[in-house]
Amino acid sequence: MKLLLPILALLLSTSNTTRASSFDELLQTVKQQTRNELTAENTRIKKFVAEKKQQQKLLAKAKDQLQALKKQSSQLNDEIEKNEKKLTATEETLQIKCQYNTRNDYRSLMN
Repeated sequence: MKLLLPILALLLSTSNTTRASSFDELLQTVKQQTRNELTAENTRIKKFVAEKKQQQKLLAKAKDQLQALKKQSSQLNDEIEKNEKKLTATEETLQIKCQYNTRNDYRSLMN
C-alpha cells in the first residue's frame, strides 16, 4: 500500500499525453510498477544475502588463519625457549672448558 500511493500520485501528476485513458489502464500500470518494484527489491535482497554469506565465509577463513598463526607463534616461542636453554647450557659447558684449559695452560707454564 505504501508503494501504491506514491505511484498513483506520480501517475496523476504526469502530463495529459502520458495519463492513463481509463481506470483499468491506470490499475494495470500501478500493478506492473508494483511488480517491477518487488522484483527489484527481491534482487537487492538476494544480492545482500549473497554478500552476507560471502562475508561470513571470509570471516571464517580469517578466523581459521588467525588460529593457525597463533598456533605457529606458540610453537615458535616454544622453540625459542628450548634453543635459549640449549644455548645457556652450551655456554656454561664452554665456560667450564675454558676455565679447565686456562688452569692446564697455567700449570704447563709452571712446570
